Amino acid sequence: MAELKKPWNDGGSLSVAYTGDRDGSAVFSSDPYEGINRVQSVVFRDAGQTIAIEKLVRQDGIRQQFVTSDGKVFKVTQGRYGVLKEAVDTSINIENYLTIEALADGLTAKLASDAVEYCVDGDGVWKTLEAGVATEAINTGQTLSFRANYKSYNTSRRFTITKSCNVLGDPMSLYYGDGAKNYDTLPYNYSFAYLFYRITTIVDASKLVLDRKLKNYAYYYMFQGCTALKYPPELPATTLYSSCYRRMFQGCTALLISPKLPALTLESYCYEYMLTSCGKCKEITMLATSISASNCLLGWVNAVSKSGTFYKNKDATWTTTGISGVPSGWTVILI
Repeated sequence: MAELKKPWNDGGSLSVAYTGDRDGSAVFSSDPYEGINRVQSVVFRDAGQTIAIEKLVRQDGIRQQFVTSDGKVFKVTQGRYGVLKEAVDTSINIENYLTIEALADGLTAKLASDAVEYCVDGDGVWKTLEAGVATEAINTGQTLSFRANYKSYNTSRRFTITKSCNVLGDPMSLYYGDGAKNYDTLPYNYSFAYLFYRITTIVDASKLVLDRKLKNYAYYYMFQGCTALKYPPELPATTLYSSCYRRMFQGCTALLISPKLPALTLESYCYEYMLTSCGKCKEITMLATSISASNCLLGWVNAVSKSGTFYKNKDATWTTTGISGVPSGWTVILI
């Protein structure tokens, strides 16, 4: 049932309009326990048709949205007379937006330094979230999607997420809003540096879309200290930039596997300390043929698992082992 606030009286009717310009009225009755009016049916005068109300979908202030028994979605706007219209579908594809999926009840999130908009479960009903203010709480299986139009990078722009979760979708929605998918290059150096820094609740980031052309320090410290992270995002870039993945997964103590690293040519500091202290990481694929760039592998596999498999380019000319090469004690497979 859809709820209507006063001033309508028990058993009264509300003037309505339906797509197609059919006139009608909504018939409702009062809830004796809560003292509110509830829509029971919609009667269209041109055909004498009655449509029963199925369920309330959303109530946002005085605006209400509900589904009728024949599957149509309607929206009620309370005014002097009241208007009932078939609602426009505002839902979004959450894969096109940076999205958090709750793995536990009561999850909230907030973003430091800058305001952002968010919606719940991809409904496309965007709400402004001021910097440092938490979202509404969501439960297991629900999602929060985010968009903004930031005009510069900010390394203090970092999320806080209170409960176990996955992160997915396209973080470019923080810079380009609804049009994120139309851009193929990161906008700035440090574009997503520190974004999830030391969030200990993220489990799976494998569906996060990080497929754009890079900039310097692109993902610097992005997941550093995310101690629950098991599954990293794909990193498909083949042209690297200085420090682009530097310290990206440092201290991700639950990480089981490194993302495949397909670039043949490395840049200065690009993988520096990238997998340091990922003690459960037992598989790395890194296809660079040369590691001559300054400090490109400095300490990058320090304190990974004591045994594992390293997939190496068969054309590689480097043979370095240890914390700045192939981890000592690992099996090397040439591909």
